Amino acid sequence: MKQLFTSLFSNTEEKIKNPFIGAFMTSWVVFNWKPIFLLIFSKSTVENKILFIEKNYTDIWFIFIYPLLAALFYVLVLPYLGLLFDEILKYSIIKRNNKLIKNQKQSIENQKELAIEEIKLEEAKTEFRERNTHNKLVEKLQKEIENLQNQILQEKEKNLQAVNEFKKQLSERNEISNQENKDLQIMYNEIRSDVNKLNKIIHNKNMEIQNLQSVINSGNFNSSLKSLITFDNGMEIEERIINNKKVYYNPENNTFYDERDVQNLMKNHSYTSSSNKP
Repeated sequence: MKQLFTSLFSNTEEKIKNPFIGAFMTSWVVFNWKPIFLLIFSKSTVENKILFIEKNYTDIWFIFIYPLLAALFYVLVLPYLGLLFDEILKYSIIKRNNKLIKNQKQSIENQKELAIEEIKLEEAKTEFRERNTHNKLVEKLQKEIENLQNQILQEKEKNLQAVNEFKKQLSERNEISNQENKDLQIMYNEIRSDVNKLNKIIHNKNMEIQNLQSVINSGNFNSSLKSLITFDNGMEIEERIINNKKVYYNPENNTFYDERDVQNLMKNHSYTSSSNKP
C-alpha cells in the first residue's frame, strides 16, 4: 500500500511539473473560481452546493475549452510572442544600453579628471609641507653641526691632554717594567735552581724507594726490624736497618719516612718505643 501511494505521488508530481498540466490547472482555476469559492466558503449544505454548481457552473466552455485554449496559448504561443516582443524591443534596448554606457563613460572621465585635480592638489600640499619641513631640518642640522664642531674641538683638546698624560705614564711604566724584568729574571733563576735541587732530591728518594722495594721483595725485610714506635694517635712506625741504613716504615699505608719526619712526629706526639730482639 505504501509503495502504491508513493508511486501515485511520484506520477502526480511529475505531471504537475509538466508545463502544459500546470498551465491547464492554473487556467481552469481562473475560469472556475466562482464554483470553487462557493464550494469552500458557502454556508449551505454540501448537497445544495453540488446541486447549485451542477445547475449554474457546468458549461463545457468554462470547464474544459477555455482552460485548454489558455493553456495552449501559454505553452505554444506565448513564448513566440515573447521572442517577437524581444525582437521589436531589441533596437530600443540596444540604444538605451549604449546611452547608459556612454553616460557611465562620461561619469568615469569626469571622476578621472576630478581625481587628477585632487592628486595635483595633494602633491602641491605635500611639496609645500616637504619644503617647509626641509627648511626646518636644514636649520636643525646646521645647529647640530655647529654643536658637533664645538664638541670635536673640546674632544681634541681632551684627547691631546690624555695622549700627553699617557705618554708620561708609559715612560714611567717602561722604567718600572725594566726594573721588574730584572727582578723577575733573578727570581726565575732562583726558582730554577730550587727546582733542580728538588729534582735531585726526588731522584735520590726514588732510588731509595726502589732499593727498599727490592729489599721487601727479596724477603729480607722482616729480619730488618729493629724497633716499633707507637704514637698516641694510633700510628705505628717500624724502625728498620736496611743496607746498613736506618729507615722508618708505616705498614698500615705502606709508606717510608726519613729520620727528620719521624723526629717531627716525636716532637708533636707522645710515643712509646719497643725494641725487637731476635
